[in-house]
Amino acid sequence: MDLEYRGKLTELSMANETLYRLIEMFINNANLYSHNGHSVANYCVIRDLSNVLFKVNFEKDLKKWKDISVNEINTCAYKPLQANTTSLRKKGIGSYEN
Repeated sequence: MDLEYRGKLTELSMANETLYRLIEMFINNANLYSHNGHSVANYCVIRDLSNVLFKVNFEKDLKKWKDISVNEINTCAYKPLQANTTSLRKKGIGSYEN
């Protein structure tokens, strides 16, 4: 699931015109209890960003997301990607670069 999580954070950290569509897709396809790694990663990404941006566990309301600037969401998505990279390096997993 780490690769899916990292991939979604990378997408959000770089998206411009597609950012809010990506967020909507992640929200709609999020499922923490799924056997599909993408659905779990969708949930984890929205959960993590929601905690930082909205101080809630999981923000589903796309209108609230659209009140946040693209740049702020890009930056917010990049921070957990960096933290995940640091965590993986400490565990000696891969040679991830941001």
